[in-house]
Amino acid sequence: MDTEWRELDLTAHDVCGAPYGGAVAVVRQPLRGSTTLVPLGGGDTGTARLTIFNSAGCKIQELSLARDDPSGRRSLAGADQRIVGLGWTDREELLLVSEDGGARLFDVRGTLIGAFPMLPPAVLGDGADGIAVREIHVWGDGVLVLASSMSM
Repeated sequence: MDTEWRELDLTAHDVCGAPYGGAVAVVRQPLRGSTTLVPLGGGDTGTARLTIFNSAGCKIQELSLARDDPSGRRSLAGADQRIVGLGWTDREELLLVSEDGGARLFDVRGTLIGAFPMLPPAVLGDGADGIAVREIHVWGDGVLVLASSMSM
C-alpha cells in the first residue's frame, strides 16, 4: 500500500502529529512576508490548505484555507489569515490559530467543531496597530498564545 504523502515536500509545509501515533496534520501556506504560494503542479491552485492523514499516510481530509477556492475543495469561510501554529489535543482535536487570533478546532476527520478568538477584541486593535499572535503551543488540554506585544 502506497502512502499518499510520498510526494509531499515538507519544506513547504507545517506538520503536526497527534499524540500516541494518531493523525498527522499538514498545512501549506505562504512563507512569512508573502501572500502567494508557488503552485506545485498537478492541479495545485497555490492556495493555503490543510490536509489530514492517518498514521499510515492515507489522506483523511483536505480543506482549503482560502475564502474562495476555485478547485471545488471544501472551503473555510473567513480563514484568510496566515496560520501561526497548530497542535493536537489529547482528545485528538486539531487547533489552528491564525495571526489575527482566530482559532479553529477540527476533529480527526477534518470536521470543523468550532471557531473562536484566542485574544479579546480590545487587545487586537485596528489595522497595523493591532497585536498579532506570534506563536502558540498546544498540549493535552491547553494552549499558550504568545502575542506580538510579548504578552501571553
